[in-house]
Amino acid sequence: MNDEKLDALLKRALPEPDPAATARMRARLAAEIARRPMPGGGTSFWQRILPAGCGALGMAAICAFWLVHTKPAPVAESSADVLSVVSALPFSEDNL
Repeated sequence: MNDEKLDALLKRALPEPDPAATARMRARLAAEIARRPMPGGGTSFWQRILPAGCGALGMAAICAFWLVHTKPAPVAESSADVLSVVSALPFSEDNL
């Protein structure tokens, strides 16, 4: 179905909108667009010096810094066993 046929079908099937309601909707939409900031305006210092897509790289650097500069928590003797977490789960002897 081409565009002209679809437009004609929609015009016949759908009711015609109220011109006053359409004008109010367009005025509200124009006011909303006018209130929004222009794209590219008001960028911060970091947005200007870092290219787009460096967010993941920055987060990886922050995580690496955090891992390097934090002291690990002391490990209790009972939690030193890696399988102690698994052994606490309620498994039965029967296979499913």
